[in-house]
Amino acid sequence: MKFKKFALVILCIKCFGLSPYPDKPRDHIAPASCGSDSFMYSVSIPKLQEKYQKAVPKWMNQRISKELRFFKEQGITQEALDTTYNQVKACDHISDEYLRVRAFDYKVYYKGSDKFGIRRLMRTLARLADYPGIPDLPPLDAIFCEADGIPLSDDPHEYWITKDQKKQAPIFAFAAHMDSKYVITMVDRFTMYEWYSLGPQILGASAANPWDSKKKIAFWRGQPSDFDHKMWQAPYEDLCRSYVGKPRFTISRLSYERPDLLNAGFNAIGNCPAELTGFLSWLVKPGISPSEHLEWAYLPAVDGCMCTYPGYLWRLLSNSVTFKQESACSQWFYDALKPYVHYIPLKNDMSDLLEKIVWAQNNELLCKQIAHNSTEFIKENVMPEDHYLHLLEAFRSYSECQRFTSDELRELTEADPTWIRIR
Repeated sequence: MKFKKFALVILCIKCFGLSPYPDKPRDHIAPASCGSDSFMYSVSIPKLQEKYQKAVPKWMNQRISKELRFFKEQGITQEALDTTYNQVKACDHISDEYLRVRAFDYKVYYKGSDKFGIRRLMRTLARLADYPGIPDLPPLDAIFCEADGIPLSDDPHEYWITKDQKKQAPIFAFAAHMDSKYVITMVDRFTMYEWYSLGPQILGASAANPWDSKKKIAFWRGQPSDFDHKMWQAPYEDLCRSYVGKPRFTISRLSYERPDLLNAGFNAIGNCPAELTGFLSWLVKPGISPSEHLEWAYLPAVDGCMCTYPGYLWRLLSNSVTFKQESACSQWFYDALKPYVHYIPLKNDMSDLLEKIVWAQNNELLCKQIAHNSTEFIKENVMPEDHYLHLLEAFRSYSECQRFTSDELRELTEADPTWIRIR
């Protein structure tokens, strides 16, 4: 009996955080040179611990398995990681968007460029894993992309894919085209920083704007970020002609034709050529905060250069109906969302937008239910704690594909001074 109890303790220590304390994290003191900034302020430890008392959502595991399918058979080797990382870093256009991270022995190291917080994210995950009931950060060697997604319109074709498939490694990214191979999607850079405060703001505004009081027309504000950057140097006429067919231009133009159904426009022009800025000036309208959008019942979510984040998230949480544009772009939680259950689908080119608004006006009870469904889904599945749950689960599955040990990682890292310890 004593042996069985001892074995059970060992099993629990292996599966979950190794804290010797029942209600606080294990002790961890890192050198001052590692830095200490993290996102711990954004996470509720009890909520994350509670989530680990339940089964991980099926849709989450299915998405992770789908994105890692190739590597479950082939594996992830050091040669593949080196080849893939060297290839993306050799692309001048996007080399500073990439970094590589290693974790072992409760330590974390990185090399490369980090503009948007992956180091902070990794410190957060490592510290969360110090708490009882939260799984340890597994031995890990992974590549991260901090661009808006993979690929963007002006990226070289399949620049991250190696010629020799056996030397291919996966890449963690904020978003990806659905047909992009070898990409694992994760929480995006804006949501990392903003969602812990924006989510409660949206829920507060939702309580102040119940369904029956909402204006039953569509409302959208944004920037012309669906501009094709390959057209940056194009002549004026070609530049303008190329943008006229873009979805964000179309939704803004339709607002002038049918103001009774739609209030849409650019709240800022953003990063566009000066010529396009002048051409679009007639579509500029005053901007408002995300919370103020909740005065309207129908909130379109329209992609920019990649997924609109965290714009899609807060619209889904708003208790208004999200009108989601059909898109090849996807984030880590998209597979769980169903049309006419969590959102109303729109054609990519916005050609059915006015028709769908009229449909929504004629189906108010169903729209009210869809708004409720999406709000509850986000509250239960895509709050800050869920981002860390997803990443820890993705790292666990990823580590099972690795074809090297923690000891080998330690030896390689300690022998290479280009690796910088951050935890």
